[in-house]
Amino acid sequence: ALLQVLYEKAPCQEEYEQAAEEDEDGDHDNVLMDNAADLLGILAKSMGPAFNGLCGGYIDAMVKFSKASRPASDRAMAVGCFAEIIQYMGDAAAPHVPPLLETAARGLRDS
Repeated sequence: ALLQVLYEKAPCQEEYEQAAEEDEDGDHDNVLMDNAADLLGILAKSMGPAFNGLCGGYIDAMVKFSKASRPASDRAMAVGCFAEIIQYMGDAAAPHVPPLLETAARGLRDS
């Protein structure tokens, strides 16, 4: 279910998207996405290095939020989420660090 939320394919998001189209309001549900990112940090904190087996799919889903085409709030949410995952996984996060550093550097170049 968390991956559905991160890919913005959960039933509640599809209904929200339809309502937003009717209202011509393009904002997605920031509260839901912020909480999903917080949940990833909590999972990483509670599982520590054991989160390594699960985190790849979640990281892949979060990368889209760090792209320059996304609002600054989305990019900040994604980079913060990546930082928490790396912090709580410790050395087990090493395989994920190079692509995440590239993502963070891209975000820092954004204006």
